Amino acid sequence: MKVVHSGIDTLDVAFQGALRPADVDTLQVAKDEASETRGTTLTKIGPEAVEVAVYGYGTKTGYSFIVDTGPDGETWTFNRNTNPQNWNIRVSIKARTLAALGYHEAKQQMLNRLVAFGCTVIKESISRADYAIDIQAPGYEVDIGTVVASPRSNVEPYWGDDDVPADGQNASAVFRGRRLTGFRVGAISQRQVVMYDKRKAAMEKRELHWFKIWGIDPKHPDSLVWRIETRIGKKELRERYAIVSFDDFEAGFGDAVVQALRDTRLASARSEDSNLSRRPPEEIWTVATQQANMHLFDFRSGLTRDQIRAIDRDSILKVYRQQILGNSAGLAAWLDLDESDLEVAFPQMLANEIKAALNDPQQRYHAAFRKASDRRRFYGPKNGYRY
Repeated sequence: MKVVHSGIDTLDVAFQGALRPADVDTLQVAKDEASETRGTTLTKIGPEAVEVAVYGYGTKTGYSFIVDTGPDGETWTFNRNTNPQNWNIRVSIKARTLAALGYHEAKQQMLNRLVAFGCTVIKESISRADYAIDIQAPGYEVDIGTVVASPRSNVEPYWGDDDVPADGQNASAVFRGRRLTGFRVGAISQRQVVMYDKRKAAMEKRELHWFKIWGIDPKHPDSLVWRIETRIGKKELRERYAIVSFDDFEAGFGDAVVQALRDTRLASARSEDSNLSRRPPEEIWTVATQQANMHLFDFRSGLTRDQIRAIDRDSILKVYRQQILGNSAGLAAWLDLDESDLEVAFPQMLANEIKAALNDPQQRYHAAFRKASDRRRFYGPKNGYRY
């Protein structure tokens, strides 16, 4: 077993502060347009004219605007209120940003963005932080019967949906077929420990940059990677560890992570002790705990922002090409064409379809192209035509 990645994977922060009134108005115009088109609208805000994508809706928690700075940036939410005494700003740094830049650079990028937006900011409050450890473990399988959870109010082990202690924390498992692919213990609002097959998740979400980060061939039989992740919510951060500011976070978050991995763990499947709480931890859990003790804030993926963008662009292009080929084959079949028509007649038919769409008075094809181009802009400069 070896650690192939570790680091802060999620960081949510609220700020006491506000946008400038003119930028609130700009966001409202963009939000209204996005609502009509049921997509996102690009606009620019702040004294540095930062380009952002604005969604056509707000959040369930009451923030008026959701703003995205791209796949290697952050997701921001803002209130219409422009009184900086209120908590009008919330930001979530994306996992790929933290993986590429590491905690310190990702944090600085976020703070620089606040300045570029022209925000007035008084202070911050850490709302949630996740720490992830990815371990390559060929052939390893989780035994749900060895999951030990020991909350402060109940030191007895428990697992399963029917075993819910008084404090609301419970263990649940995810199965695919007959294979256990993950489990989680706890409530996300307080503290949650999760273990799951990250290789499978990366493949399903087409997050192929993870394989570059791990240095692993996704097709290799030894490419199984388990992620052990601690998710520490605002209540746990504030009430148990007095973590509110960035200084608090950098001084005390390591204690929260290590304690979470002690309170919830996998007991050794090789031990014959009938009391799970007395068993030593599984090797994979020991590896994770040692990693958390040593390298909480220092890990970087080794890939640059441009390298991750290039991997994702290639993945997106592959999906589009597969969809075109698959859909065109189905269309040809449903048009009752013969195989002899596929090389000459069918490509011409497709070309005619596209020309007709380009000449549509409602310009729907052009509008779709512009929306796709807006999304493409966040993946770096154009590289020129390539197919």
